[in-house]
Amino acid sequence: MKGEELVEELRACMDRLQHLKALADNLYAEIETLRRRIREGIERLRESQLCHSWWDVLTELIETTSGAKAERGRGELLLSDLDVISNLDLFDDLDNILTRLMSSRLRDDCTVSINVDDVYIHIGIEGIDIHPPDSRRVFIKRLIKYAEEIAPHLRETIRETFLELTALAKDFKFLDELEIVREGSFRAWFGEVPMIFNKIKLHSSLPYSVELSKEDVTYVFGVNQVEVLFELYDVINEMLREWAAKVLEIRKHNEEIIRKMKNVLAVYILSEKL
Repeated sequence: MKGEELVEELRACMDRLQHLKALADNLYAEIETLRRRIREGIERLRESQLCHSWWDVLTELIETTSGAKAERGRGELLLSDLDVISNLDLFDDLDNILTRLMSSRLRDDCTVSINVDDVYIHIGIEGIDIHPPDSRRVFIKRLIKYAEEIAPHLRETIRETFLELTALAKDFKFLDELEIVREGSFRAWFGEVPMIFNKIKLHSSLPYSVELSKEDVTYVFGVNQVEVLFELYDVINEMLREWAAKVLEIRKHNEEIIRKMKNVLAVYILSEKL
């Protein structure tokens, strides 16, 4: 190749390099502009009705079921709100009825340990003792499920009442067993990196959290994590409305069960006083 031809080739390469550098500079400036617009857009979206529908649904449900209007900031939940949410199915009433009946009502043969189907249930001499690491809900469920095995260890005076109460409690619908799930293609964002999930699940007892999963990977996010979930609020809000409607159905169903159980307990208490 002649010297003149080499010069032309080098000139062309240098010109192309300058052009690409100018493009890169322009692209960098555009990228930074887009990043700024995204940050600003997320902050505006964070204040929008779309991103507060979850809060509106929850606060309306809390106020409907508790009968009280709490002072709270928009998008915030108080500790008292969380207590109401955790008891939307009236579990505390169920727990109190069974605990009140069984407190100090074991036979005199000391502490009882029952192992049924490899499930360990422990009843202390002063009443019911939760054996760690089970939650109170898990224990009460076992108490109901294994009532027939537990009953012989109770004093004869409450055995029949206990079996009657647990028979009613078998129809109790537990909030933590309510599942609201959607399957499909759901895109979430980790910074500037997208990830596609095939399932989104609303936490039944923590409805302000959503679970995204694919294959063997699962992530849990608070519904106020706009920067991650901004493409998914339509489906999340739809799921929350479905959850709230089913919670009201569950509560109405359980109210009747609790009413019957309270009547049974009241009859027992009255007979004890006579």
